[in-house]
Amino acid sequence: LILRSDSMHTCDKAFRDSVYVPNVFAAFSIPEDTSCSNESVQFTNESEDANEYMWSFGDGTTGSEENPLHTYAGQGGSYNVNLIAVNNVHPGMSCTDTTSQTVYVYPIPDADFIPNKTGNPHDCSLPEEYHFANLTQGAESYSWDFYTSENPGEQTSSVNSPDFLYKEAGEYEI
Repeated sequence: LILRSDSMHTCDKAFRDSVYVPNVFAAFSIPEDTSCSNESVQFTNESEDANEYMWSFGDGTTGSEENPLHTYAGQGGSYNVNLIAVNNVHPGMSCTDTTSQTVYVYPIPDADFIPNKTGNPHDCSLPEEYHFANLTQGAESYSWDFYTSENPGEQTSSVNSPDFLYKEAGEYEI
């Protein structure tokens, strides 16, 4: 940009400066759009031509880091994450672009069960069968491992409340 100023007496002066016109583009990625409560989510900023960032994580918290690490505490839910990418071109002038994505956060299940011996509770002869009453809250699937000495790691079940037959006396971790 050149501004030329002339006076009536043929005196002139030229002034040169430049104008920068940004093309701000807001973008970010996350490794997965799902997480568990109390686990950190790494946001990777992929914005272009920006020098300031304003994040809203959808849970009432905000941030200004370029690539924030954010933890969703407490209950699960879906959170709309917004990023405003800013280019402060000149004092008092800025250009912005906004983008958003949804992050799904799942609650951590509360695992619990009660083992109940089936049949006569006073009969201690082998084999003994137990029913495992599942009291777990917040789970969608189950993975039981009965850890027996005969086939460690191979005595499993995915049933909600399974039954299991113990052929040897002992203490077993479930």
